[in-house]
Amino acid sequence: MFLTIFYGEKVMRAIHRSMGIWMGMIFSTIAVCDEPEVTNMRAIHDQIFHYRIQSPALNKLTSFTAVVPKEYSDTGAPWPVVYLLHGAGRNHFSLTDFETTRETLLAARFVTIMPYGENGWWIDSPVSAQSQFETFIDEVIQVSEKHLNISKLSKQRGITGWSMGGFGAIRYAERHANRFIAAAAILGLLDFPNFSLPTEQNHSVPSIFGTTQEQQESFNPLPLAANLKSMCLFLTTADQAFDFTMNEHFHEKLTELDIPHQYKVFEGSHTFSIVEESLPLVVDFFHESFSSVSVNKNAQCYQ
Repeated sequence: MFLTIFYGEKVMRAIHRSMGIWMGMIFSTIAVCDEPEVTNMRAIHDQIFHYRIQSPALNKLTSFTAVVPKEYSDTGAPWPVVYLLHGAGRNHFSLTDFETTRETLLAARFVTIMPYGENGWWIDSPVSAQSQFETFIDEVIQVSEKHLNISKLSKQRGITGWSMGGFGAIRYAERHANRFIAAAAILGLLDFPNFSLPTEQNHSVPSIFGTTQEQQESFNPLPLAANLKSMCLFLTTADQAFDFTMNEHFHEKLTELDIPHQYKVFEGSHTFSIVEESLPLVVDFFHESFSSVSVNKNAQCYQ
C-alpha cells in the first residue's frame, strides 16, 4: 500500500512485470535464444520504461525505451504505437534526455518505442553478421507487442526517425508497407548512398553497407518510393542541411509518382534543434493519421 502511494500505480505495475521477467529467468534453463526475449525492465519515469532484450539478430543483449501516455493501461483497448529510430551517434535515450523532446513524447496520445540502433543504420549488413539492425526492428516490434498493450493493426502503427533514423524509418516502411499507416522522417538521408552528389550534400558511406558500389547503393530508399503509396507521409529538412538535396529528390520522386505527402523545410542546418522543432509536428501528424477512419489510407491524411 505504501509503495503504491509513493511510486504510483503505473510504476508499481511495471515493477511487478519486471519481477515476473526476472523470476522467469531464474526458473528457466539457460539456452541459446531463437526468439528475442525481454530480460529486464525498469521504470525511469512514471511514463518511461527501459527494456533489456536478448537479440538473436545481434547475438547480444541490447535495449529499447518505451514512452507511454499518461492514461496508458495494460488492460483495455490497445494503444496506437510509433516506432522511433534515432540518428547516428545518438541512442534510445536521446529524446527523453532533452526536456523539450521528452515533454513532447510524454504528451503524445500513442506509445513510442525507441530501439537502440548503435551506428548500424537500421540495415541488415551484407558484410557484418553482428550488424543486422533491420531484423532487430522486427524483434523490437515482436517483444513490444508481447509486453505492452499496443495495437498490432497497421492502421494504428507508425514509424519515424531522424537523420540515420529517418533513413532507416522510410526504408523500413518501404520494405514493410503493409505494417504501417504512416511514416515520417526528420532530416532523413533519403537519397543515400548516392555517389553523384557533391561532398557538401552527401555523407560518407559506412563499411557496413558493403564492399561494392552496387551493394551500397542497393540500400538507397529513393528507388522504392512507390511502395509508400498507401501511407500517410511527412518529411522535414532544413535549407542549409547537407540532407536538403536528398530530401528534395525524394519529395520530387513522390510528386512524380503522384503520392500525396507533407513536406516542410525549416531554416537551419542538420542539427538537433531541427529535431526539436520537427518533433511536435511529427507527433501531431501521427495523431491525425491514427484518428482517420477513411478506407482510402493515403487520401485520408490530406483531407
